[in-house]
Amino acid sequence: MYGYYLRAKLIFDNPNDGNSLRRTFYDLRNHKAHIDASPMQGLPELTNKAGAECSDSCPTQAWSMSCCLDALYDAWMLDSSFDRAQQ
Repeated sequence: MYGYYLRAKLIFDNPNDGNSLRRTFYDLRNHKAHIDASPMQGLPELTNKAGAECSDSCPTQAWSMSCCLDALYDAWMLDSSFDRAQQ
């Protein structure tokens, strides 16, 4: 669900300054740390409070990853549009 939040943040809170991708990478820093430490190299389906592991959750879920990838793609497209407009 965090990916959907990031996509909305890009749409409604984007100053269009060409730094969307950098800000999105920053917002995903904890996700990257989890992926790097996870034996499954993925994001879990569910977590408990403060990101604590949920024993009833699947350890990696495709849609969790895809939502974050969608947000990164949207940020990249915004930055690409900004770069083209500056030329």
